[in-house]
Amino acid sequence: MKWTSICLFPSKCCLAARGLHVAVLSALCAAVGCGKGATAPASLPVAALPSFSPAGGTYSTSQMVAITDTSPGVTIHYTTDGSTPTSASPTYSGPITVAAAEMIEAYAAEIGYTASAVATASYTFTNLPVAATPSIWVAGGANSSEQTVTMTNTSTGATIYYTVDGSTPTTSSAVYATPVIVRATETIKAIAGGAAYKTSTAASTAVTIVAAPWDTPTVPGQIAYTETVPLADVSLSGAGMINVVTQGGVDNTGGADAACAIQALLKNSALTRNDHQFGTATPMEDVIIYFPTGTYLLSNPSCLPLVKNYSDGTPAYGMVFLGQSQSGTVFKLSANTVPVVNFTGSGTPGNRLLTVSSTKGLYVNQLLKGAGMREGVSIASIGSNSITLTGSPTSTVTSTPIQALTPLILTQSATDAGVEYGNQGFNNVMENFTIDASAAGNDGAVGISYVVSNKGAVRNVTILGDSDSAMQGTGIDMTRPLIGPGLIENVSITGFNWGMDVGNTTTGLTMEHVTFDNQISGALRNDNNLVGANAIWVKSGQAASAITNVSTDGMITIANSRFDQPGASLVLNLAGGAVSIHGTNFATGQSSFNSVATNVNGVLVGSTWTADNGLFLPLTIDTPVLPYDASSQWVAPASGMSAAWTDEVGTPVDATAPINAALACRGTTSTLYLPHGVWYVSSPIQIPSWVDRIVGMDSTIRALSSSNFPAGSPIFDVTSNSSGSCPFANTLVIERLAFDNAGSNVSYSVRMDAPASGVSARTVVIRDVSNNTGVYRVSGAGELFAEDIATSPYRVDGTNYFMARQYNSEAESLCNSGSCNPRVTNNGAPAWIFGMKTEGPSNVIYSPMTTAPYAITELLSEFLNTAPGTSDATAPATNCTQAGNPVSTSSQTAAVFIVGAGPVVEANFIEDANPIATSGQTVKSQTYPFYVNNAGNCPNAGAGYYPWSPSNPYVIDGIDVIQRPTTPANGTEAGFIVPELLVKP
Repeated sequence: MKWTSICLFPSKCCLAARGLHVAVLSALCAAVGCGKGATAPASLPVAALPSFSPAGGTYSTSQMVAITDTSPGVTIHYTTDGSTPTSASPTYSGPITVAAAEMIEAYAAEIGYTASAVATASYTFTNLPVAATPSIWVAGGANSSEQTVTMTNTSTGATIYYTVDGSTPTTSSAVYATPVIVRATETIKAIAGGAAYKTSTAASTAVTIVAAPWDTPTVPGQIAYTETVPLADVSLSGAGMINVVTQGGVDNTGGADAACAIQALLKNSALTRNDHQFGTATPMEDVIIYFPTGTYLLSNPSCLPLVKNYSDGTPAYGMVFLGQSQSGTVFKLSANTVPVVNFTGSGTPGNRLLTVSSTKGLYVNQLLKGAGMREGVSIASIGSNSITLTGSPTSTVTSTPIQALTPLILTQSATDAGVEYGNQGFNNVMENFTIDASAAGNDGAVGISYVVSNKGAVRNVTILGDSDSAMQGTGIDMTRPLIGPGLIENVSITGFNWGMDVGNTTTGLTMEHVTFDNQISGALRNDNNLVGANAIWVKSGQAASAITNVSTDGMITIANSRFDQPGASLVLNLAGGAVSIHGTNFATGQSSFNSVATNVNGVLVGSTWTADNGLFLPLTIDTPVLPYDASSQWVAPASGMSAAWTDEVGTPVDATAPINAALACRGTTSTLYLPHGVWYVSSPIQIPSWVDRIVGMDSTIRALSSSNFPAGSPIFDVTSNSSGSCPFANTLVIERLAFDNAGSNVSYSVRMDAPASGVSARTVVIRDVSNNTGVYRVSGAGELFAEDIATSPYRVDGTNYFMARQYNSEAESLCNSGSCNPRVTNNGAPAWIFGMKTEGPSNVIYSPMTTAPYAITELLSEFLNTAPGTSDATAPATNCTQAGNPVSTSSQTAAVFIVGAGPVVEANFIEDANPIATSGQTVKSQTYPFYVNNAGNCPNAGAGYYPWSPSNPYVIDGIDVIQRPTTPANGTEAGFIVPELLVKP
C-alpha cells in the first residue's frame, strides 16, 4: 500500500493510507505517534445517501436502474442479493438491469468523507413472462482436457447470464455470447432475462475435466517428442520398404558421399512398379525409402537434388523419405558444395529456351531467380550454351543477371509436354530427419523444393542453413506451379534467406508446429496461395517483418501462434489480400493491429484492420502423438498379400483370415502392419481394443467385389470393449494406408463404434490415409483426429471432438431427394478443420439438427471449389431450388453450408469459380458463390454479396470479400476470398 503525507493536526503531520476512514486514521496515528501535543482529527462530512432512478416500486417491464450520489467524487458500492454492501462489494459503474423481484442496497464512501448510510430500493414486476431456463450442453467428451460449453434459450430476445464458480448468477454476471472453453473442473450456472422477461430459474451443469495423456494442449513451435520408427530391425525386413543402407549400400557414417548412391537407388526402375505410372497395384501409394540412423554426406553437386524419376527420366511423384528419427537421421551438406551460381541469360516469353553466358555449375532441377524469370521456374535440361526452362520468361530478357539455387531434396509431379505442374504431386512425404546445410560456402542451398497435391507431408523435420548476408536459399521452397494441398507439420527452420516461400495460385498449404529462427528476409512469404499456420513460433529474424502476404490473391490464417522477434510491423499485407489472425501473441504491439500485442484476434484486408472476439471454437488440442511400439510388438499377417509393390494384381487372395489372426491378443498392446502391397478382405475387420496402431506401409486394402460385407458396413470396425487379460489402448492410430471399396457393399473405410458399458471410448487418429469411402463415428464413440488425408465424406455423430488438419475431400457430393452425402456431416460435435480442399459441386458442411446438442464447426484456411463439374463452369446463380440438389447446368452452384436453426459454422476460405473465357463470361461482380441453406428452409436461406452490405447476414463485421481475378489466364481459376464468415442462431 502506498502511503502519503497529509496534515490533520495543527502542529504535526502523520502518514495515512488513501481511502481510509477517520477512525482508521486515528488508530494509525496512535500507532506511529503523531508527536507531542497532537489532537484527535476533525470530524469529516458524511457522504450523501445514494438515490435510485427509477425508484423502487412495481413495474410491468424490466428496468435499467441508475444509482447516483450528490457528494462529489464518492465511490458507490452495491449488492443485489439482499446482503449489506461493504467495500468489497461491486463498485457501481453503470445502470443495472433489473428484470425480476430484487432489492438493491448501496452506500457511498471516499477519502474525506464518512461513509453514508445504506440506501435500499425494492423492485417487483407484474405481467412479465418468465424467461425459459437456459439449456447448457457440454461438448468435448468424458476424457478431454478441454471441453466446450454452449448455452441456448428458447425465449426470443432473452439474454443469458452465467457463472463458472458455482455461484447463482444475476443480471450483473457475465453475458453469454460465444461457447465457453473449460479447462478445469467447475460448475456452470445460467439464467435468462431481458427487458420483456422476468428472470428464469437457474440451470446448472457440472463440467468434469479428466486428465488424458492423448489430449495435449497446443503450444507454438516445433514439439520435442520422439517418434522413432523401428523399421531398421531385421525382423521387419519383409515390410516392403527400401532400406538404403542394407539394401542400397548407401554410406551412413558421414565418411563418404551418399548423394550419388541415393540418387542411383531412386533411379532404380523397380521402384516404379515396372514403369507403370498408374496401375492396379498401389494407386497413390508408393514404396517407402527408409533411412536408418546415421549421417548421409552430400558432397557431389552433380547428384543433387535427390529426386525420384521414372526410368525414362520423366518426373515421378510418390517420393517417400522416412528417417528412423528426426535427430538421428541427418543429411549433411559439405562446405562449399552448392554456392549461388551467377550467370546471364537471354530469352523471350513463350519460348522455354534460354541462351546463357555459361553453363558451369548449372544442373537440372536448380531453381532460377532473376528479372523476367517466372516464379518457381527451374532448369529442365542443359545444352552447350543454353538451358531449357520449365516455364518461359514473363518478359524479354537480354543478358539479364540470373541466380541458380540448388535444392538438396526435390519432390515432383507428373508432367505435361515437359512442363512440370504440382497438381499431380501425390503422396510426396518427407518425414523424420534433419537437413544440415549450415556449412560455409552453401549460400545457394535450398533445403527442400516441395510440390505436393491431395496427400503428402513434411513432418518431423529440422532444416539448418547459413544466416550470413550472402545466403539466398530457402528452407522449404514451394514456388513451383500449382502447390497443394499438403501438410507441413512439426518442422524447425533455422537460417536461410526465407524460412518458407509459397507461391503460384492453387489449393493451399497447412502448417502446424513450425519454428522459424534467424531468417534474413523473413519467416514466411506467400504469393497468390492460401496458407494456414497454426501454432507457429517465430523466435527471431534479421528483417523488420516476419510474415509477408504479397498479392491480392493470397490469404494467410495464423492461429495460436507466438512471435518473439522484435518489431512493430512483423505481419505485412502488401497488395490487398487478407490475413486472418487469432489467439496470437507478439513481443510488442503491432502497427497493423492497432498496436495490440497479446491475444490478437481479427482480420487484415489490405491495410484495414477489424478486430473481433476470437474464434468461436479455438483449437488448443493437438493430434495425439504416440510412441511406436517396439519391433517385437509388430505383427504382420502370415499370408494373404495379393500383389507385392513390384507386381500387378493377378487373382485376388482373400486375406481376411490371416489379418484377423494377426490381431489376436498377445499380452501387450500391438501394432498390425501390412507389408507394402495389395490386400483383399471379404468381410469387416474388427480392430480390438489392445491394438494401438495399424501401419499400412503405404499399402492398399480392398474389399472383394463378391464378399460378405453387409450393406452399410466398414472395412475396419473399431471397437471399444472389455479386453479381459489383454491391455486396453486408449488411442488407435491408423496410418500409411489406402482403402478401396470398389464394387462392394462397403459404405465406410473406418467406423468407430460406441464403447461397451463401463468401457472408455477410444480415441482414433487417422493420418496419411487415402480412401474412396469415408469415416463414420457413431454417437458415443471417442474423439476423432485426422490429418493429411485424401478422403470421401466423414460423418461424426455425438459430442466428442472431431479435429482435422489437411483434409482433402473431392468429388461431387450433394443432398438430393432427402438423402445427403456432403463432405462433412456434423451431428452435434465440436469440429475443427484446419486446411480443407474440395472439388466439384458439393455441400461442404451439413448440420441439420434443430435441437441440442448443436454442432459447432470451425473451418479455417479452406479452399472450396464449388463450381459445377463441367469444363465450362461459370459463376453461380444459386437459388433455394438448386441449393441442395444435383447441379445439371453450368450456371448453378451448390450450397456450401446446410445448417439447422441451432448449429454454428465459422469459416474463412477461398471459393473458386471457373469463368468461360471463350464466351466472355466472368465471375459476377455483385454476387459470389458461397450459399447458406438453413436445413432446406428456403425463406431463411441466404447467399453472400459483393461488395459487403448489411443485407448479407453471414459475412460479419463489415469485412468485405476480395475478388480474385475475374478473367482466366492460362487455365487459372477465379473466385473470391472470404476472410470471415459466421453462421449462427
